Amino acid sequence: VRLLRMCREILVEGRVYVRRPDAEDLLRIRAGAWSYEEIVAWAEAQDKELYDVMKTSPLPNAPDRKRLDALCSELIEESFKG
Repeated sequence: VRLLRMCREILVEGRVYVRRPDAEDLLRIRAGAWSYEEIVAWAEAQDKELYDVMKTSPLPNAPDRKRLDALCSELIEESFKG
């Protein structure tokens, strides 16, 4: 449940919330508030919805490899200066 909720946040908002705003709800689910069947049904519905959300996500389809290469080079150079 947490991972699917995080997936939606990443696709829609482009960010990851480490401190969960839904922590209490997740703890209740972990403690058995939802049956296994409810979790499976919810997850299957989310999977279908997330596929559609992915199509309209502001995230790029692929990483900016040039920018990543430059960042890696910069980090390596900085590590040798220290």
